[in-house]
Amino acid sequence: MPEPGTMSEARSECALAVIGSGGSGVMQLGDLLLETAAACGLYGLLTRTYGPEVRGGESAGFLRLGSRAFEVLPDKLDLAVVFDWNNSEHVQQELQFKPDGWVLYEETAGDPPNWLPRDAPWCPVPWKRLAAEIESEARPNLVAFGALCQLLGLGREPAGAAMSARLGEQGGELALRAFKRGAAWIEQVGKRQWRLPVVAIDVRRWVLTGNDAIVLGALHAGCGFFSGYPITPATDIMEALSRHLPERGGLLVQAEDELAAINMAIGASFAGTRAMTATSGPGFSLMAEGLGLAVMTEVPLVVIDVQRVGPSTGIATKTEQADLWAAVASSHGDNPRVVLAPSSVRGCAELTARAFQLAEAYRVPVIILSDQFLGGRAEILDPIPLEEMDGQEQTAKEHGEVRAGGRGGGLGGADVPMMLPGMPGGEYTGESLEHDPSGRPDSSFDMHQIQARRRREKLQALGGEKGWLECCGDPSASVALIAWGSTGGVVCEAVHIAAAQGSQIQGILLHLLFPPQPGLLEPLLQGVETLYVVELSSMAQFLYYLRAFYKLPARVVSLARPGGRPYRVGELLTALNVSDAEAKAGRM
Repeated sequence: MPEPGTMSEARSECALAVIGSGGSGVMQLGDLLLETAAACGLYGLLTRTYGPEVRGGESAGFLRLGSRAFEVLPDKLDLAVVFDWNNSEHVQQELQFKPDGWVLYEETAGDPPNWLPRDAPWCPVPWKRLAAEIESEARPNLVAFGALCQLLGLGREPAGAAMSARLGEQGGELALRAFKRGAAWIEQVGKRQWRLPVVAIDVRRWVLTGNDAIVLGALHAGCGFFSGYPITPATDIMEALSRHLPERGGLLVQAEDELAAINMAIGASFAGTRAMTATSGPGFSLMAEGLGLAVMTEVPLVVIDVQRVGPSTGIATKTEQADLWAAVASSHGDNPRVVLAPSSVRGCAELTARAFQLAEAYRVPVIILSDQFLGGRAEILDPIPLEEMDGQEQTAKEHGEVRAGGRGGGLGGADVPMMLPGMPGGEYTGESLEHDPSGRPDSSFDMHQIQARRRREKLQALGGEKGWLECCGDPSASVALIAWGSTGGVVCEAVHIAAAQGSQIQGILLHLLFPPQPGLLEPLLQGVETLYVVELSSMAQFLYYLRAFYKLPARVVSLARPGGRPYRVGELLTALNVSDAEAKAGRM
């Protein structure tokens, strides 16, 4: 195997992987690296890949650290640390290396698998022996942490602070010894160093996952009640709220199932508390009837769906974007609701806060579609100015007005403030049967016509609000990529790379998926000749959604594929080149 030559160089960024079996400390090492990089003035991104087993199975962390913010990983790696090769074939496609890449693998793990590239510089490292020389309880992953910080030029002081914060004083002392041993080993080997642009910063950057950001947005908006049932990959939301809600006088209930969870949240909201529930695909299916109840009773509700591979149990730990139709149309009957789709960690916070405001202003359920890649990835980002986020309450109490006729407001629309139980003059019945404006059941044809139209039309005002789509690239380009959710970051990076190569492309990201807004999207498509629809859905749900609600260009190309792993930039650029070549061949 080739060995790396001696080198030391400054780099604007570095992409690395940490590989091992579940329980080997891979995720802890990734978290420590990201925390340390943030303290050193860097930006970064960490994605986690792991199997569905409680312990064992594949476990991998992929990081990108550098001088600018990132939302996607590069296609090729600079560096990899490997503790064992067990189940590593599950991340085979992600282990692609740059020509000068370097692989540091545990010497007792044996030779690398045959499917790995033979031309990468391989270096066996005694991770386990170095840890055992310190103390039997010392962890090899912390030895590797020291080695990586030395390689990348990350300071020992911020690294020590990160270990103390995660492991406590007692654990931090042993960890620091392991850290120093790894750093010393790299210094002794002395063959390679990549120096990242470490800088001093006045304000510490944040490290947040998408799920963390959802919690942040909910707390900022005044969420006072959460009910949920544990389900991967949404459980992090409930766990974080279980710590923070009680501190703010709120209440969290772990329900017996998702049926109970959504109905508890509806009840809390009816009583006047801002309420939320969070789940993933299987649980979201169970919540369908509850969504209809929230629509009919006009009770504000925020529902988070952190999507995973389906159908049924699917693959709990992998990402997909195949709950779009369920979010838009689940539950029987006509069910007007709002569906939002953040494409970044920052967007998760901002849209969650906004969701509470919209749910209350329009008295509807608001669904936020995240996914495992977005919810589970961690980013280093500049502090979010919380004071600039939406989320203000819209109750009649705050407005200083009460209108007779309940939430229908005399068959009014979104301009009617939220009524709370016991407010004089705002009495009504929360009725799941079709009803008149005061909530009394009414099965007449005429009343159903009036109420169905009102429930639908009260959302029309949403089109006048800002922030429902995001653009990147050349707005005058004849070629456009359109996406939603976590795929948006890949689209924008591909657009920027294509521009650097001389190809002008426009990127469009939709953040409001329902109700559709033709008046916002269609003007952007007027000069587009070819529209590429990018999504992680084998049934091309986004493509057919667009065709159902929007007037599209003459040439529309679907770049849909199943989930299981996120779209990569190189994969997208290759698909564009192949499609362009096929189109030219067809015209010849």
